[in-house]
Amino acid sequence: IDEKLRESYLADHVKSVKSHIDELSKKAYDNAPGTLDYVFMFIPSEAAYAAALQADPGLWEYANSKRIALVCPMTLLAVLRVVNFMWTQQKQIESVEKVFERGRLLYEKAASFVDSFLSMHSSIKSACDAADKTYKLLASGKGNLISQAESLLKVGVSPKKKISSKVLTEND
Repeated sequence: IDEKLRESYLADHVKSVKSHIDELSKKAYDNAPGTLDYVFMFIPSEAAYAAALQADPGLWEYANSKRIALVCPMTLLAVLRVVNFMWTQQKQIESVEKVFERGRLLYEKAASFVDSFLSMHSSIKSACDAADKTYKLLASGKGNLISQAESLLKVGVSPKKKISSKVLTEND
């Protein structure tokens, strides 16, 4: 084949590859949610891939600047494995983030529970203290209600109902 004709075909090939790079870049596939930062452009022939890069050594950088990664049959499997690995890593990161968020929520719930428990405990303690104070007024303190009521019996009061002996024995 004539060298000028070969160079013309090669220039057309590079122009076609660049045109496809530009078209892919305009579609902004890399901006879609859940995608990678690059779009892969598959050139199905090793020879066509090598010829394009050999004819235009800046082609790879040109594609890279448009966030397009050129791949050929020899590199496709490796690239797909890397992508699979990256997606697996991303899913693991998202799972870890969810676990940390659940952990944060659980810890905050525990902190709220402790606050609520301490408040309830304080209220119960206050109620017990008030009950003890009231019991002293009723049955054990100096001049308590029961001893005063019982002293009425000594002066002849005859009630129909008497104070529980349980309280009277606790008071002794």
